[in-house]
Amino acid sequence: MGEVMTVLEDVVSILNGFVLPSTTTLVTGTNLFYETSPDDLTDHDEIVMLAEESGESDYALGNNGVVIEKPRLHVLCRVASDSGILACRHNIEAVRRTLSVFGSSIVNGTTYLAIMEEGTPEYQGPDSSNRPIFTQEFVVWKGLEVSV
Repeated sequence: MGEVMTVLEDVVSILNGFVLPSTTTLVTGTNLFYETSPDDLTDHDEIVMLAEESGESDYALGNNGVVIEKPRLHVLCRVASDSGILACRHNIEAVRRTLSVFGSSIVNGTTYLAIMEEGTPEYQGPDSSNRPIFTQEFVVWKGLEVSV
């Protein structure tokens, strides 16, 4: 059996190479990050950061051995202070549109039924360097096969 990929690694695979409205291409480790804090990324102005949060309990889908896991995904977008709030809003909207239409797909061997947004992007204010930040929450519907 191969390595189990986390939701974060799979979403990074989806977004890697995605071009933001600012024409910046997302590249893992350059401006697309996960499992880190935006405070640790002070040298990077325009970033997309992902964090996985606990979601709802798993539940079985019928008696066919398929279990649905529903972790939550937190997405943060930040831009340079001179880019402005609207540029940050455009970036989070582009990421939101990309993820919210994603579904019925296999990424790194895992079946994703849907990635559903919760609410709308929320402005978090500027960080300590006056860079605007928006966040968006998602629920990920991930199918797992288990033996019956």
